[in-house]
Amino acid sequence: MRRARGSQTIYISDWQRHGNTVKILINKSDKSLADPVFSVPTKSSRRVARKRSDEGQDFSSHVVIKFPQDTASPALMLVEQCPGLNAIVIADLFRRVLRLAKDISPKDFQQIHPDGSLDSDGLPLKYSVFYGAELDGHLSPTFVEDLNRGEMRTVELITNKKTRNDFDTTGYLVEDKASIVLKVSPTALRPADVATHVLNFVKGKSKDFSLAKIRFKEPDSSNERTVTIDPDVGVAENYVKRDLLTNFEQLLESSYASLHDEIIKKMLYLAR
Repeated sequence: MRRARGSQTIYISDWQRHGNTVKILINKSDKSLADPVFSVPTKSSRRVARKRSDEGQDFSSHVVIKFPQDTASPALMLVEQCPGLNAIVIADLFRRVLRLAKDISPKDFQQIHPDGSLDSDGLPLKYSVFYGAELDGHLSPTFVEDLNRGEMRTVELITNKKTRNDFDTTGYLVEDKASIVLKVSPTALRPADVATHVLNFVKGKSKDFSLAKIRFKEPDSSNERTVTIDPDVGVAENYVKRDLLTNFEQLLESSYASLHDEIIKKMLYLAR
């Protein structure tokens, strides 16, 4: 599976499935990147690795997906951080794979109609469905702690739904998005768990608002932070739960053509 856009190509180079666990290697080839330069400063030497006109600098990201026994529950997914291969790009690639799979095998994208209807042959009536892919980042404990110990400022809910078109009678200026800003009431009691209260509130409004910005003052600091929450991505990347993989037997490369056993082993340990 490959997806090309301009000078960039996103593709799946390797994958394996064992039981309820799927391991995928996603690569990105980018022709627009400058040729890499290697240097030895103490010797004042520099070497440029020239690429051919049809070559792109390649990066890869290992992905581990662990499916639950309950098919209605979300799967656990671990993604190796890689330049240009964020959650939005990966989710879009998975959706394209699913569309291609439906074209190849439409029978696998059918379900029995819930009303129990029968078709002309007396068999259970089936209807066509489509499976999507949404990636929500796991909240970092740091975010919950900062929000609980800090001081709430505002919650801004933003929608891209167009509600008015009469702002400019000439039509030159048109509405792009609208927002509602909520602030903490000075007379209200502070919830015991601010983070849970605010995040549940934002989640409950996700059908009407496409984006939320939470502003708060950091604990033990005068710094104010703004965290953006997107229903398609989850919480802002600086607050997504991360783990650092270390102690590899060999130096890692920036790209692989097949799944790297040691990287996969360490990721499976986290997904246990």
